[in-house]
Amino acid sequence: MKINKKIVSVITGISLFGIGCAAGYLFANRDLGIEGELSRTRERLGNYYTGTQSEMTMLSEFQLSLATMELYHVRFVIWNQPNYAEIEEKFSKNEKEWDKALEAEHKKPSEFEGGSMAPMDHNMRITDFLQKRINYLNANWRKVKEITID
Repeated sequence: MKINKKIVSVITGISLFGIGCAAGYLFANRDLGIEGELSRTRERLGNYYTGTQSEMTMLSEFQLSLATMELYHVRFVIWNQPNYAEIEEKFSKNEKEWDKALEAEHKKPSEFEGGSMAPMDHNMRITDFLQKRINYLNANWRKVKEITID
């Protein structure tokens, strides 16, 4: 009888240890890189839109700043990839076209124009616009690193 209790205790202990390790692996902070950290921080700030309008406007400004930093980093990676000389002319043309689209987006009036929500709405729209650009650049201009096993 004592042996069975010991076996059950050992099995239970090993099981709990395994569950703890699995949970730690699943929920551990991973090194997401610069872009991943900026993006994750921006997404997590979205959970705090619960205060006053001033606080929500401030949060939207933080998110816009983080998206701007992330976009700049994506551009930095593209500018520094080995094949950039081959794509420089096309990429520069694409960037100029996008800059015009961004300027047009900035000029669009908010549906809340004249109200206290207008600045927050503007920040959120531009942040979304920047996120679409980040996704586009990653999908179309960024050279994917190939992993080779020697």
